[in-house]
Amino acid sequence: MTKDAIVPVKFTALSKSDGKFSMTEVLKSNFPKGVTPGDLDRIKVPAGGATSWEITTLKGEESVKAIEGIILIADDNRVLYKSAYTGENDPPDCFSPDGEIGFGDPGGPCATCPLSQWGSAENGRGQACNLRKLMLILRPDSLLPVIISAPTGSVKPITDYMKRITSAGLPHYAVVSSLGLSKKKSGEGITYAAIEPVFVRELADEEIEKVLEYRHQVVPAFEQAAKEPDMMSQTAAPATENGGDVPY
Repeated sequence: MTKDAIVPVKFTALSKSDGKFSMTEVLKSNFPKGVTPGDLDRIKVPAGGATSWEITTLKGEESVKAIEGIILIADDNRVLYKSAYTGENDPPDCFSPDGEIGFGDPGGPCATCPLSQWGSAENGRGQACNLRKLMLILRPDSLLPVIISAPTGSVKPITDYMKRITSAGLPHYAVVSSLGLSKKKSGEGITYAAIEPVFVRELADEEIEKVLEYRHQVVPAFEQAAKEPDMMSQTAAPATENGGDVPY
């Protein structure tokens, strides 16, 4: 079989019922009160420059080199922790669900906040208030999306990828993307992992129709929940990892 003849991987959530259980039946059976963003799995960017993801499957933990899927949401946000990360599930002192207006202490416009400026971090290099990219990813073999909170060191490569697909006239939810990891080193010599997105393929017309329906169902609830500080807890996205002093 030639490379061009390879059949693209189908997405379970976008496919018609195979005669066993419909998506609606499965969700109503397992989540009678409905699925909330808090029910979704969170996949963390690994610490220490590791280049494999650890994901949870029906059979347990699995290590993979890349996460392939459809990016349903890719929103900027900011989080500020005034104390060092202790491993507790604590909400941030200040957070911004859109990267523009902060809520908490100090709160207000992020662009003019002293804590969002380069050099405001304790090490004198990075930002005290970390810019992140909150992504909702639909994987091929899952009915439910997963959450990835991309730390500062991953924001630029993700933004560069968005530029490339924008130039091609494609929204991020109309393509299949592969999220790999590359090993980087900060200005202070700290090794961290950065997300490196790669284009896999454009979705077929019928897939785009289905993914628009899917987004209509899940995106509003997710975006509303993203306004709550608990969505940006330190357990979900440690503020001390992955190149916080990287200025891009």
